Amino acid sequence: GKEPQVTLSERNGFARFFYSPEQLPSVALMLEQSTSVDDRKPQTRDEADTRYQLSSQYALGGLVNLAYNFGRQVHEDHLVERTETQDTHTGSAGFAEKFFGDTLSVQADVSLNYSKTLEEFFVPGTARLGRTLARGLRADPDASPAGSADVPLVTEPALVSGAANIPLTLLSAIGFGLAAPEPVAEIEISLAAEPPFVFPSTLTSSVTFRVFFTDDPTLITWTEVGGVSGTFDRLQNRLTLAFASTTARFLKAYVSRNDFGALVKATGIAAPKTTTVIAGSTLSRSSRGGSLSAGLSYTPIKMLTAAYNVSLSTTTQEPEAIESSSGSHTLSLTVRPHRLVNTTGTYQYSFSGSNQAGAQDTTLTSYTLSAGWTPLTTLSGTLTLARNENEVGGVLQDRSDVANLGAAAKVFPGLNLDSSFAVSRAESFTTQQEVIGQDATFRMTAQVLPWVSTVGNYGIQIRETTPAPAGSEAVTVTHTVGGGTVYTLSRLVNFTTRFDYVASPDGSSLSQQYKVDWVPTSKTSFFLSYNTTQHQA
Repeated sequence: GKEPQVTLSERNGFARFFYSPEQLPSVALMLEQSTSVDDRKPQTRDEADTRYQLSSQYALGGLVNLAYNFGRQVHEDHLVERTETQDTHTGSAGFAEKFFGDTLSVQADVSLNYSKTLEEFFVPGTARLGRTLARGLRADPDASPAGSADVPLVTEPALVSGAANIPLTLLSAIGFGLAAPEPVAEIEISLAAEPPFVFPSTLTSSVTFRVFFTDDPTLITWTEVGGVSGTFDRLQNRLTLAFASTTARFLKAYVSRNDFGALVKATGIAAPKTTTVIAGSTLSRSSRGGSLSAGLSYTPIKMLTAAYNVSLSTTTQEPEAIESSSGSHTLSLTVRPHRLVNTTGTYQYSFSGSNQAGAQDTTLTSYTLSAGWTPLTTLSGTLTLARNENEVGGVLQDRSDVANLGAAAKVFPGLNLDSSFAVSRAESFTTQQEVIGQDATFRMTAQVLPWVSTVGNYGIQIRETTPAPAGSEAVTVTHTVGGGTVYTLSRLVNFTTRFDYVASPDGSSLSQQYKVDWVPTSKTSFFLSYNTTQHQA
């Protein structure tokens, strides 16, 4: 297919001023403006962003650090005649000191913030508004996306802020959580390509997603949304997944196909909502909150360290009058009975709550005991025991126990081996399911010859679920094999190979990569890369 050429013109300008006098507060001023316009007919992009920032810092007596920041961001969309202005005030204070010959360390930080956003609409129509996400989520490749007990989702704050860099490999997932169930009809995924790869306009035929949702805070059982369609904005590198409006607290986008592998990365996720506006109308919302963190560390003797850390935060959003709070308490004890042995026990209690309709208070309690042994500089071993308990509304939802044994050795110069074996048990008291897991991994790196190095890995994952999910086997086994070599053909040329094979009950996947690097001079380089992936299901 042949497409018309599209030109996106972006102009950026900024001015900055810094002043740091001795024994006085430092001052920084910044003005930044950017415009973005395309030449499509009809035009699809004509925007301008202006940012002002004033910040100041002051160290008081070398122990207390004070800071204040004011920022204003103005976004103008000339096509829909809409302006958004956001003002932010942030103040913070920090204290850190050591006492009694450095045996006692104390640190404390407090922060207060206030932000207000005003949106002005100059023509009637439908406006797309941003939605506040409670947290971003991501998961490693999982052959059974409807159940996440074997491959749990983990929190990824950078997804919400748009600063992530997550390869969208096959069968992986990214998602988000809301404070309470809300209707969602679209998911926007901001993408980035690994240079020199460039996204084709037909990206949606090579990279596809399935969408799942759940209201279970344990993120174990998911339900699939039907009728998902995708559109790709090549100028903004943004993929939009549209589906029938679904009311849920957690949603995830599961990579069901990706012909380009790790060349496609996710930098952010959003779930916009639409509303009808009239000419001359405005929408105003504000947020205020604060956070406090403090920590104590006490080392009475060299072989013993006790530490306690606490963090608290609260946020209020208007005009919804939504109040959210969260925090954690962490207590740890480190014992070094011998210079080659190090043991640490940790207890952590985390909580979060909101007054939003439908939201429930959640708590997470964790116990961890780890021991490390380094008998030789070329040999080390670790043993970790952990338990996690999750409660929602005061009711225990799930419990997991994990025991992990790992070892690493440098067999001889040029050959490194490491391996790990883990046994886990996950109990869900909501679905009355139990999952027993066993995981073993082996990794090797070797310098075979002065001009040849190689890496290899093998992993096996066994899961036994009781009772077995409908339509699935009670016991599943997944194998992962990978390896690669680097040949230094000459001082100027390297040849790299890599393959990865995954076999699971739902299918298999084989990916291969071959690459030639040529560096004729210190300032010139060329490379040729070939990637291929095959999936069977």
